[in-house]
Amino acid sequence: MPPKKRIPTIDEVLAPGGRLSKSANLTGYQFRPQQAEACHAIEEAFKQPAHCLIEAGTGVGKTLAYLIPAVRAAAEGKKTVISTHTLNLQAQLIGKDIPLVASLFPEVKIDAVVMKGRGNYLCRQDLNVAEEDLFNTTDPLFQEIIKWVQDTNTGDVADLPFSYPHWFEIAASFDTCRQKECRFYDRCFYYKMRRKAGDANLIVVNHALYLSDIAMKRVEPDSALIPDHDYVVFDEAHHLEEVATKAFSIEANNRTIPHFVERVLRIKNLDINATRLGAIDEASEQLFRMFRANRQEFFFQEALDEETMPAAQATATQICTGLEGVARDLLDLAKEEKDARKDRLLGLARTATRLRDEIETLMFREEVGYIRWGGAGLIAQHADREAKPQASRPAHHPALHPHIRWRDPHRCAMGQSELGRARLCNTC
Repeated sequence: MPPKKRIPTIDEVLAPGGRLSKSANLTGYQFRPQQAEACHAIEEAFKQPAHCLIEAGTGVGKTLAYLIPAVRAAAEGKKTVISTHTLNLQAQLIGKDIPLVASLFPEVKIDAVVMKGRGNYLCRQDLNVAEEDLFNTTDPLFQEIIKWVQDTNTGDVADLPFSYPHWFEIAASFDTCRQKECRFYDRCFYYKMRRKAGDANLIVVNHALYLSDIAMKRVEPDSALIPDHDYVVFDEAHHLEEVATKAFSIEANNRTIPHFVERVLRIKNLDINATRLGAIDEASEQLFRMFRANRQEFFFQEALDEETMPAAQATATQICTGLEGVARDLLDLAKEEKDARKDRLLGLARTATRLRDEIETLMFREEVGYIRWGGAGLIAQHADREAKPQASRPAHHPALHPHIRWRDPHRCAMGQSELGRARLCNTC
C-alpha cells in the first residue's frame, strides 16, 4: 500500500512564499492575515465539530478561507456542502475558485458538482407530453427546445441559449415525477445530477435547496435530496432568514389555482368537467380579493375578522371541494391512459390534492397552525403534544411548531402584475 500523501498546511498555502503566492492562476497576490485567521477558525470548527460564524468585509478572501479547509477535509474522505444565495456565486465557485484551490492541492482528488432544484432541469416525460400539444407543435421556440434536448448534457435551464416562457410546463416537478417507475429514469437529467452529487466531495447548492432538504427530512428521513455530508458552509449567510421563511412555510398566491387550471385545460382531448374547473378558478379569485388592502403586508386576522372569516372559509371550502373532485376525475381518466399521458394525469391529480391540502391548512387547520383569531392581535400557540397528526397534513409542515399567517405583496417573474401571497410559516 503506497504511503499516504502529505497534505500542505493552511500556512504553507496562504503565507508569503506559500503555494498561493506562487500560483500561476492568481495575479496580484497579497498576504491577508484576516483570511488566514478565518481559514484556521473554519478548520478548527470542522475538527471539533462546532459552529463557526465569520463576518468579514469585501476583499478579505472568504471563499478561499473556507474552500481550503474543505479541500483538506476531502483528503480525509470528508464531504462538504457549500450553500450560496446567488447563481452568480455558484458559477464563480465552480468556474474559478474551486479550480484555483484544487490547483493548490494536486495531492487531493477534488470532484465538485452543482446541485439545483428540480425546476431547473428539463423533464423528458413532460416534454414527451408537451409534444402532443397543438400549441407547441406550431411554436418555433418549442421546436428549438426539441433540438436543444438532443445536444444538452445537463438539461439545465441555465444552459438553454434562449429564454423559453413556458419552461414550467416541461420542467421536472415533484408532483409529476415517478422516480424509478418513470421510463426515462436512466436518462433523467435531474437524477443524473443527483448521482454525480453522490460521488462528489464538494457539493455546491443554494440556500433554498439546502433548507428544503431539511424540511423534507424532518418528516421523511429517507427523502433526502442532498447526499450525506460531513460539513456545510453557508456563504452569503445574511440571506438565510429570508430563505428559511420560504422553505418552512406554505405559500399560495392568486396565480396558483389559475395556473393549475390552465395546465389541465391544455391537455388535448381530455374529457373533464370544464365547468368545475372554471368554478375553482373563480372562487380562487374571490378568496384572494378578500385579502386586498391598502397596506403592503398584514396578518390574516387584520384582513379577516369574525364577520368576514366565515365567508372566506366558505369560499375556501368551495375551492377544496372542487379540487377534490378534479383529483378524482384525473385519477379515473388516468386508468384509461398509458405511458406519458397517464403519468401527466396522475401528476396533475397529485397537484390538485396538494393544492387542496395547502388551502385547507391556510384557512382551517388549527391543529397545524395553532392560531386563535380575535382580540388585539395574533396569538401563536405551541402544539398540543398529545394531539395526533392528521394523515393528510402536507408532508413538509411538521405539527409541533408555532405558526403565523400573513399576506404580503409579490410581483410575478415578468414584473407585469402583483401576486397577493397568503402564507403560513413555522420558522418562528
